[in-house]
Amino acid sequence: MKYLLSLGVLFITLILPLPSNSIDWPGCSVENENCIPNLILNNSFEEGDYSPTETPTSWGKDAWRFSSAIFTWDDTQARIGDKSVKIDAPVTNDARWIQTVDVESNSWYSLSGWIKTENVATSPGASLSLLGPRHWEHSTGVFGSQDWTPNSLLFSSDDDIQIIIGARLGATGGDTTGTAWFDDLQLKRLVPMDPAPSWKILILIYQNTDFQMTDGEGIFHHYVASMTQDEMDRATEAATAFVETDIPALTSGNMIPEITVRYPDHALTQLSPVGSGWWPSKIDTASDRDPRFDSVIVIWDTRATDTETGEDTWIGFADGLAAHTGTGQTYVSMQIDAAIARGHRNVFKHEWGHSILFHFDAMGITPKPTVGNHAEPKQYVNCETGEFYVWVDENAQNPNIPNSIYNNESGFTHDYYSGTTATAEQPEICLGITSDAWAMGGPVSNSANIAALPDAIDVDIKVKLGNSHNVINPRKRGKIWVAILSDDDPDLPFYPASQIDVSSVEFGPDGAQAKRHKERDINDDGIDDLLLKFKLSQTGIACGDSEVTLTGETFDGQLLTGTDSIQTVGCRKKSRHDDDVYKERNRKRHDYVHRN
Repeated sequence: MKYLLSLGVLFITLILPLPSNSIDWPGCSVENENCIPNLILNNSFEEGDYSPTETPTSWGKDAWRFSSAIFTWDDTQARIGDKSVKIDAPVTNDARWIQTVDVESNSWYSLSGWIKTENVATSPGASLSLLGPRHWEHSTGVFGSQDWTPNSLLFSSDDDIQIIIGARLGATGGDTTGTAWFDDLQLKRLVPMDPAPSWKILILIYQNTDFQMTDGEGIFHHYVASMTQDEMDRATEAATAFVETDIPALTSGNMIPEITVRYPDHALTQLSPVGSGWWPSKIDTASDRDPRFDSVIVIWDTRATDTETGEDTWIGFADGLAAHTGTGQTYVSMQIDAAIARGHRNVFKHEWGHSILFHFDAMGITPKPTVGNHAEPKQYVNCETGEFYVWVDENAQNPNIPNSIYNNESGFTHDYYSGTTATAEQPEICLGITSDAWAMGGPVSNSANIAALPDAIDVDIKVKLGNSHNVINPRKRGKIWVAILSDDDPDLPFYPASQIDVSSVEFGPDGAQAKRHKERDINDDGIDDLLLKFKLSQTGIACGDSEVTLTGETFDGQLLTGTDSIQTVGCRKKSRHDDDVYKERNRKRHDYVHRN
């Protein structure tokens, strides 16, 4: 197993003291992470004497080529409120709306916001950034034409007590063209949380690979590959066991993650060269990577056939690869055989281990030297006992070897996930990811972004439109329409269809995602309702079920849940609920309560 070296980026990190829970913000209790103040003034650009050519209160303009940058205070586009700010770059430029903000030195902060783009060229794209004299970091760019997209950056203030933030089109040393809007910006200090925030992990399983390339000799190749449904199911089970069983054990309970599994409905068509093969880099999967997740794990099929020659070939490079992503969303890919055919989950543990070591090293909040998980026998010991590790891999034939490389309860991987390994030369200095580091959260799930939101709000849903009894035959293939009815009750939050994030909606025990959606007033109350179309086979609805639940979120992060009664038909007389096999299957389903 190998990992991808830093992609041309130099990360300079410092060991910084963790923020103290004794900080006192006027008017709120530090035990409530929701009270952490937003340090950006006029963060949604609503204040000021409005005119499209004027500047919102507390903001300024800056650009490399000021004469060709078009700055607009826009009242036609907004994610919240009525206004946003806009930058047009008809020719290559680096332009930004800026604000100077007071911060505390040697502290960690999260800069976040929402970006909308239209025809923005490739790197660096539209981003949130810091502007000198010692800070030049920027978030991952948003490219092309995208609707409102969340975007964030973690950074240390180092010795500074003031920083300049920018809503930016372009970057230092990287100009771009296109149009970008910015809204709802947040700058919040990170503080440890107890319990530690749960990392949100997204599993992307691509059933099909369809990749075309021309090699160095000018020969055209068209590689296709496809997993079976059984292989996809087994990959889902393996990824689920890794997230729900392995990670909590390996971290000694310091972090309990959440999992979402998605199956993109298109083939993997873009790959990047690495070594002697190819891999789906984070650029290749950008359209499917959801920025609301801390970590992404991609599972893909490398067992290809070249349609030009009819030859079978393996187009990958290694069982798995992990990318340096700084303090941003961590990223891992692995080929399907490594996920399901080894008789163990060691590749998951190893590659995700790379990604979290990269992340915490970039943040500079773990002890030095950073652990390297391409280690050698006798290189590391347990820092509490001084004992060397048993340098063998657990596998299907030897599934439980205490103190070995990949054992969940003790051993090398367990100890660097838990911050209890050490070098043989300095066995008393504990290294790895400590409980204090996990307490700071992940790239997204941290004190700056986890608000003390109310419990999920009940919404009215209607299953099987046009059928008053909601009759469903679980054994039939086909589609099912479900409506979320908009609410105009003055005593309840108002959630019209336009406020619901369709990508967050999951339906049924297996959390099916909508294949289509549209807005239409189906109950004649004058307000458009949200109609969603699901594949029945992906919902997990089974014979004997009497109700089904839908969950989702608004764009503001408010959780929603709705349940409707159903009647199943076409089943055996005996309900499968009475069958032990069915009970085991039902136990494994990912329902809303478990994930959230």
